[in-house]
Amino acid sequence: MANVHPEKLGISRGQTQLSHGFASSTSHSPLFTYNHSEESLGLTDVICSHSLPFSYAEYEEVREYNTRYLQPSFKPTSRKTVSKLVTKSYLKKKEKILSNLASFEHQVSICSDIWSTQSQQHFYMGITLHFIDNAMFLHKYVIGFRHFNQRHNALGIASMIKTVLHEYNLQHRIFSYSFDNASANTAAVN
Repeated sequence: MANVHPEKLGISRGQTQLSHGFASSTSHSPLFTYNHSEESLGLTDVICSHSLPFSYAEYEEVREYNTRYLQPSFKPTSRKTVSKLVTKSYLKKKEKILSNLASFEHQVSICSDIWSTQSQQHFYMGITLHFIDNAMFLHKYVIGFRHFNQRHNALGIASMIKTVLHEYNLQHRIFSYSFDNASANTAAVN
């Protein structure tokens, strides 16, 4: 039976290895199967969570640490793969946000800010969304983080905000806007 239907018995078809104490505290099995795809996704999450460069995956010290101390059969992940995985993850999370918003009919609040690099040559706009669902749970998402090519005037700010709100079908669901006290922000809302 185990050779014919291993999945019914909870047996993995892949090569299993002893965990040598590395199994999670919730795992009841001292065995685990190395999965390069899962490792790449996990590494991508670490890179994004800690604002590390995509090339972190290619650091020799990281590769050596993984191979020497965690997984001898570790397969390196390239920065190009990390970049693709970040894009896939972003699109997946955006779909989840859109799904949450579709099932929620009430109004939402947004916050926005614009900042520049030290050289004042690149400007960025960030837009966050906040709402409390029917279960009184606060949701907060970054729905826009864009390179801001336009001048910091009311038309440029309004245009960027409208574009992001349109992407999330929020044009007619805004309860409040929060900005700093720059006059261009006030004019953009008006």
